[in-house]
Amino acid sequence: MADSSDIIDATNPVPSFRFTVTIGDDVIRCSSVSGLDQQYDSVDYRDGMGGLFRAQLPSITLSQAVFPGECKFYEWLYNYANHSDGKKDISISLTDESGKVLYVTWNVFNCFPTGITGPSLDASSNEVVVKQITLNADRLTVECHSV
Repeated sequence: MADSSDIIDATNPVPSFRFTVTIGDDVIRCSSVSGLDQQYDSVDYRDGMGGLFRAQLPSITLSQAVFPGECKFYEWLYNYANHSDGKKDISISLTDESGKVLYVTWNVFNCFPTGITGPSLDASSNEVVVKQITLNADRLTVECHSV
C-alpha cells in the first residue's frame, strides 16, 4: 500500500526553481541572492500638501557567485572604485528547473559595487568564485511573467 507522502509526491511534485543573475551583458551563477527588499520612509512637509515617500536604496548580496571565463566584474569593481566606469543595471530572474520559463524578474537599476568578500581558488577550473558581492542600487522593480 502506498504511503500518503508517495501519493502527494506522485501527483504534486515539489517544483525546483533556479534563477539567473545578469550584470550588464554577463550572466553569472550564484547560490543565493538576498536584499531584494523595497522599503519607504515617509517625509513630512509643513506646507500643508501632505506627506511624500522616499525609497531607501536596496542593498543586494550575491553569495557564492561564479564567473565563467573572463571576469569583467572585477574590472567593473576596480573601475568603479577609480571613478572611470558607471553604474550598471542588473536583472535577477526566477525560472523553472530548465531555466527556460520565467516566473518573476527583479530589475535593479543603477547598481554599483560596494564590497566583495574573498575568492576561493580552484586550480582545476578557469572559473572565478567569490563568497559575497554587495551591490547598492538606485531603484528596484518587480516584473511578473505570465506562464
